Amino acid sequence: MDEKAESQTFVKTLKELYHFYKQNLLKENKKKFFVLNGAMAASSILCGICMPLTSKWSINALTTAIGKGALGITFPLAAATERVIRSIDGFMDTYIDTAWDSFTFSTERPLALKKTRQAANIPEAAQKKPSVELSQSANQSATYATRLLTRTSNLAFQIPYAVSSAVLATVLHPGIGVTALGTCIANGILTYRNAQSNKKSNEEFRQINKKYAARQVDVVEHYQRVKNLGRETPENEELTRLSLEAQAVLDKRNKRFRLNRAIQLGLTTLSNIGIGIWAGAEAINSGDIGTAMALMSAASGMMFSAGRISNIWGNMKETLDSWRNTEKDLQYDKSHDLTYGDITPSKVQGKIEIKNVSYTYPAEPPKPALTDINLSLGNGVTVITGPSGSGKSTLLKLLQHTREGDGNITLDGVPLTQLPKGFLEQQIAIVNQRPDFFSHRTLKENLMSVSSLANTHSIKKALHKAALDGEISSEEYENKKMNELSGGQQQRENIAESFLQNKPIIIYDEPTANLDENNKRRIWHNLQRAGKDKTVIVVTHDVREIESADRIIYLEGGAIIQDGTPENLKQQNGPVLDLFKASQKPLKINSQVIQWEEKQKLLQGLKSHKKRLIRKRLNEVLSGQKGNS
Repeated sequence: MDEKAESQTFVKTLKELYHFYKQNLLKENKKKFFVLNGAMAASSILCGICMPLTSKWSINALTTAIGKGALGITFPLAAATERVIRSIDGFMDTYIDTAWDSFTFSTERPLALKKTRQAANIPEAAQKKPSVELSQSANQSATYATRLLTRTSNLAFQIPYAVSSAVLATVLHPGIGVTALGTCIANGILTYRNAQSNKKSNEEFRQINKKYAARQVDVVEHYQRVKNLGRETPENEELTRLSLEAQAVLDKRNKRFRLNRAIQLGLTTLSNIGIGIWAGAEAINSGDIGTAMALMSAASGMMFSAGRISNIWGNMKETLDSWRNTEKDLQYDKSHDLTYGDITPSKVQGKIEIKNVSYTYPAEPPKPALTDINLSLGNGVTVITGPSGSGKSTLLKLLQHTREGDGNITLDGVPLTQLPKGFLEQQIAIVNQRPDFFSHRTLKENLMSVSSLANTHSIKKALHKAALDGEISSEEYENKKMNELSGGQQQRENIAESFLQNKPIIIYDEPTANLDENNKRRIWHNLQRAGKDKTVIVVTHDVREIESADRIIYLEGGAIIQDGTPENLKQQNGPVLDLFKASQKPLKINSQVIQWEEKQKLLQGLKSHKKRLIRKRLNEVLSGQKGNS
């Protein structure tokens, strides 16, 4: 990199740091931040100027200036002054250490909370990463921001220390002062170049390590699959290759770092030796050993601080890059912002009107998901079905207002885009195919969190409706974490939440896909009862659920192909009738073709026959006992 490019990079970094401080120095902590940095600057000036002048070696300078006869006065005066300054410096260090801990915590936590809210408010359509990674980025952004403030405070100590030492050294001996300053500048340039050359290696190492970590997680989480596929050896070989590749990059970087560090230390060591010889010669010539020692202390302190400044600057630049990367995760395209208003229906009944609604996913080429959808939804159970990719999930997202498309969707006559933010969420209970819950909270805590009106009676009733009451003991209800429950229990907990919330609209996405037949029947029966005075929308592929709905909407290719009651659609040729016919296909049992209903009757007949045999035998035994008596 040439000098001009380096200069532009340096200026760009300074501008970024300025904007960072402008945005992230919280108002309530700004005063504390500057008080702390002022204390550190004062402490460093004490170390840079006063300490060398009050050291025991400077007594010789005082006696030379005042006269050797004044030694009895200058010695205790210098010693007392030195002790007072050291006491002040010690107190300031203690204050800074304790106050800085408080500042760091009181700054990082509000920043993390602010970034968490920012991550949570990113519209689904604009999310670049899953929610877990977004929450990690929010915390990392706050950590890096606080780390930048910490390193700025280190500069607030080292810069005044270096400047005060340089001033003292130059005043005591201009030649030695300028020479030491030149060494500091050369050392700083070497440090900066070292940081620039390491940047590419660091990025290469991070990318390889990222691949290694991702593959490692895949292998650990899906190890049974790896074993079943017989891929243990190739997966291990690939992990080994990535590990060795990362190690090679790391070794190359460290080798360069050691070489540059050796050059820097050699330069500093030679400079100190040279300045020491020079100052010693001056002391011998003048007979002022105290001044020479103060000069040596100042020059040494200046070079030490200059080296620290270079390292801190390199760390600050790296931290700034890391902070910028986490901030990118929390930024999004403003065109995905959702629209809100301030109109609310006088009374929410759950009536939804969908007029000329279309949605196209941004892609190359654009991918239409829904085309010209017109629907009116109200009380009752409405099933939405169709093949994968037909637009069912997209339609649910539009109904929940997590995405916006063309056309208009209204709730009781008010467009969703005119409702206040957060209002629609208060009217819809949602159960997705994948359970959603607070995994590290108990079953009770999860249920209590969904409604402020939840109590023991309402929760017990909701658990009964979700077919979960017979499986969970009171102790498990109180103490068992949600991540300790089975997948089916977690799903039914979400269903219980939907009953507990008692909202006018319920949306289910494959709610019973992973449940057994008995639990399916109980839950579906309760859903049908809820549909009498609520708008219940269910996405499902289960033919028995489709057939028992109040209304069926069949989507295909982003368009409505059929819409009507099960009775009406059974009379029409189309995909819904094909679904019903497919569900009645015969099953082969013992080489006999038996319809599904006939199979059920046969099983019931066998059970009844067994019962009759048992009853007959019991009567025989009882009759025999009576005869004997």
